[in-house]
Amino acid sequence: MDDLWKIRLKKQMTVAQLSARAGIPARLLHEYEEGARSVPMRNLEAIAKALYVDVMDIKALSDPIPANLTDEVRPPRRAAEDEPQRPAAPPAARPSEPRSAPPYGGRERPPRREPRGPSKARESQVQHLLSLAQLFEWDQAALEREMGTPLAQLDRMEASRWLKVLQERIVTERPKGAKKRRPYLPESVDAFELHYLQDRQDTEKPLDFVLFNGDKLTGRVIGFGPYNITVVTPDGAEVTLNKLAIAYYTGEE
Repeated sequence: MDDLWKIRLKKQMTVAQLSARAGIPARLLHEYEEGARSVPMRNLEAIAKALYVDVMDIKALSDPIPANLTDEVRPPRRAAEDEPQRPAAPPAARPSEPRSAPPYGGRERPPRREPRGPSKARESQVQHLLSLAQLFEWDQAALEREMGTPLAQLDRMEASRWLKVLQERIVTERPKGAKKRRPYLPESVDAFELHYLQDRQDTEKPLDFVLFNGDKLTGRVIGFGPYNITVVTPDGAEVTLNKLAIAYYTGEE
């Protein structure tokens, strides 16, 4: 059986380390080692377990530490050993420095994006408008007068609107002498178109097609559906036309 401070030194352990392992305040361990108070059994068991010794190896009341060994056995007390550690208070913000805004969801606030203006018309839209204008025998200047906007300043929404306007006018007016006909929905074959194409297929009478890009084609109808028309040209070639690409088609009666 030996003094607590002697056993602690043999184990090469500081008071702070023993305090952390045994769960006993460092100030109370100092009093046990100095013989100022006796170690109760519950703390004696905790200390023995922390030092990896038997309870019977430790004196319940240690002899006082000799004066010439005090500095070696017990260095000057520090706040970390005498008092329970408290979380450090955050440094006060300087009056001259404004406190930064709190983080956005734990992250830096993303920079605010400037609102974007309308997107410029696509080149394909411009070319499509020019091809439709040719059906009305308009050059670029005439098309821009009709729209009231130069092509270079046209945005995508306005370009889409004018494409729709011109396509509707194609089926209700007579560009380049085309016969007036009823408009139809490209996703369905209405009764008017069904009967007309069926008659052309049965009689093998040729049709003249004008595409939105200005191309022209003549052929006999050999088949059709909701989205396309298949014809045979005079040279015997079989061609399938997408209805969305057809500006109009006519045939001699």
